[in-house]
Amino acid sequence: MKNFALKISLVASMVYSFALADGLFTGIESDYSFQSNLKVKYNNAGDTGIIKYKKAQAGIGLKAGYDFDRYRVYSSYIYDFQASKDMSYDPDYTVKWLTHKFILGADYTPSITDNFKLAVGPYGGYSRLKVKINDITGYSDKDSKNG
Repeated sequence: MKNFALKISLVASMVYSFALADGLFTGIESDYSFQSNLKVKYNNAGDTGIIKYKKAQAGIGLKAGYDFDRYRVYSSYIYDFQASKDMSYDPDYTVKWLTHKFILGADYTPSITDNFKLAVGPYGGYSRLKVKINDITGYSDKDSKNG
């Protein structure tokens, strides 16, 4: 965690030092999902089903773009920290997951006051979910999904 925050700070400070043109912006952003909506399908000796995991998950990211005064375009990368939870039907198993998000967006940014702007606009991107299941004997299984 400390190394990740240090790397983000270093990259942000380098971008700031090279961004001499007007309109360029960079920043650090964070997110917090109060309830993830992870669903895991299982097939255990003919018994099949879906388990839902609901747990809060925090994230941190970098955002960079260009501000055209009334409009801006940007891209960002967000890393959602690993969350874990015991399986509800068998507490000997633990599910851990984390997410990487890559986002592109554009905003309409009219000035409200001299130092305050409204930001409204669409964004979209790519995300990668990594899931790992561990049991108390040391067995583990991994999977990744893109979206």
